[in-house]
Amino acid sequence: MEKHDGLQIELPARDKPFGFPVNDIRLFAQRNVESWTSVFEANPGDTIEVSLPEGHPDIPVGAKIACPSSQKVKQAYSWETPRPAQCRERFPVYFKLSVRPSELTVLAQPCAGPRELEDVKTVMKMDQPLSPAKNPERMEQSIKDSFSRLGDTTFTLADLRVDNPDSLFVPSSILNELRRRSAEDVQEALDNDFSNLTKQVRDSINDWKPDVPVLSQAIRWSVKIDRVYFLNLFKPEDFQQMDEIVFSLQRTPAEEVEETLDELAHLVGTRNKIRLSLPTVVRNELDDPFDPAIVAKLYHEGWRRWEATNIASFQILGDTGASLRNINLTADWQLYVTNRAAAKAILSQGCQRVAFSPADTWQNWSDLLQTLAPIADVIVYQDTPLAISDVCINASVKGFCPGKRVCDFKYLKLNTNDDDNLLAINNNCQSVVINAQPFSLGGKIAQLHHLGATRFRMDFIWRDYAPTIVQQIWKELRQDHEIPNTWTANMLR
Repeated sequence: MEKHDGLQIELPARDKPFGFPVNDIRLFAQRNVESWTSVFEANPGDTIEVSLPEGHPDIPVGAKIACPSSQKVKQAYSWETPRPAQCRERFPVYFKLSVRPSELTVLAQPCAGPRELEDVKTVMKMDQPLSPAKNPERMEQSIKDSFSRLGDTTFTLADLRVDNPDSLFVPSSILNELRRRSAEDVQEALDNDFSNLTKQVRDSINDWKPDVPVLSQAIRWSVKIDRVYFLNLFKPEDFQQMDEIVFSLQRTPAEEVEETLDELAHLVGTRNKIRLSLPTVVRNELDDPFDPAIVAKLYHEGWRRWEATNIASFQILGDTGASLRNINLTADWQLYVTNRAAAKAILSQGCQRVAFSPADTWQNWSDLLQTLAPIADVIVYQDTPLAISDVCINASVKGFCPGKRVCDFKYLKLNTNDDDNLLAINNNCQSVVINAQPFSLGGKIAQLHHLGATRFRMDFIWRDYAPTIVQQIWKELRQDHEIPNTWTANMLR
């Protein structure tokens, strides 16, 4: 540790950690000796003391201390700061300057990307007529030098044409003032163009609505699972009340997929209610347990109801040879439909419905439902992944990987600095981190229905659920009861 490092202490009574800079370091030769030396740097194993700032909170003995700001780490990297001018977005401008004895006129045409805006005219009247230049060639160069000085603007000189038939002399002070006025006029025109374009885009989005018929306002239920036995206790009447069952393929080995789907179809009583969900993360690696070829095989065997979970899903389904518009396709919440523009883009890919993100807010859901209710799947129970990583957390803890064949890692409990409890789940050597408490909106379903939501979904994936728990949660949610030991994430904050 060095002077000017930053320390941070987690305190239970505070919402945020208490942080402060290290302004001095006192080094003790021995732990039982009161004499100390003021030093700039302390090494591992040293016994030290640092002063606390005035007004510091009470700090209990044994509190965890972290060093989130280290001078040594900062000095190990090059932090070159670019000049502001290098970061400024610049727009090319074509100038044409007409020089007449009593008047200077600039026609400037700015370009915004591929768009060429209309000419912007700037006129400067002369108090006295301009006289002929003694050195016309030098005058032309002076004009070019002046109009090249656009460093403080958002423009760059694309081209300059000068119309000076009488070879008149224009003082540099007048040229610079003319350039400034022209740049201001061009900036105003560009700002107005962007403002109008933004308004057109905003109006287009605000006026857009999904082109779907408004169906019954009756509530429809669906469930998403990644293991068939979760539904073992469901009765025929339960499946009759289900609009569809979404089955996630990401935890089933490719060689077992067909047998598993046959088992699910037998349990449900029909294929027509089953939708197949593609994996959230797909890797182009030989050891990826998910084989995209299984999708083509299932498609040609008649499976037509699919759920996309990321952009790669569209390519995987397209590689089957199927037109996305000829299958019944929906989008899961990982495609993050948090505004109407996103919904419009997802529907343009061939999706018929979208799922709202549990990481969103109640207010945004309320706003979206005004337009998207007919195509919205609202998730009211789920173990939302907080992170999905190719790094095996269990191997990181142990310091080695025992190998997939003998690995017994199923899940691992984790504690954060603010005492949140998390679970790390092994998903074919990926680590999926979820909250110890599932996300649930039990008790709020009637309110969501009042806002326009008609399709509600329960997700039972990642965690090992007992069939009795799945059935109980299904019954409680249908009655709009709160589910114990759950949380609402950012939804109701």
